[in-house]
Amino acid sequence: NIFVIRDGKIVTPPLGASVLPGITRDSVITLAREMGIPVVEALVPREMLYIADEVFFTGTAAEVSPIRSIDKITIGAGRRGPITEKLQTALLNSISHDLRSPLAIIQGQASILQRTLGKGGQRGRSLGYIIAASHRMNAMIRDLVDSARQESGQLALEKQKVEMRPFVCDLLERYAL
Repeated sequence: NIFVIRDGKIVTPPLGASVLPGITRDSVITLAREMGIPVVEALVPREMLYIADEVFFTGTAAEVSPIRSIDKITIGAGRRGPITEKLQTALLNSISHDLRSPLAIIQGQASILQRTLGKGGQRGRSLGYIIAASHRMNAMIRDLVDSARQESGQLALEKQKVEMRPFVCDLLERYAL
């Protein structure tokens, strides 16, 4: 799905115009309206793309992907614009929250049950597996969100010295190698 920004207003084709209905499209429209950015669903002629301030795609895999040029014509300043950036950040935060909230409930309930039932026995071990898996899932969500932030220029990585001996010892202990 394509979104065109001109003079602070977002224009996107309506659902009947060869547009796929989707969660990402709906989320971006909702987030934009919550931010006070006007959204108009109308046909987008090709010429509108050429004079746009910003253009971006949305989709499950694309999330919010800025478009820098169309037909070798530079869009806006030739880089992600401020509205696209705001929507990328808001969508990432929303996704992160939507994934982490139910996970926090699972972690909390499993921990309460484990304290009540104890760590021994089949139930205690099963709860331990649930808790460990939920921690891994939380780390994966954090890494995915950080990766998306890095790609969108919102997160910078810094090189740091790592003492290998403690690092390797920790791995050996953690994974009983």
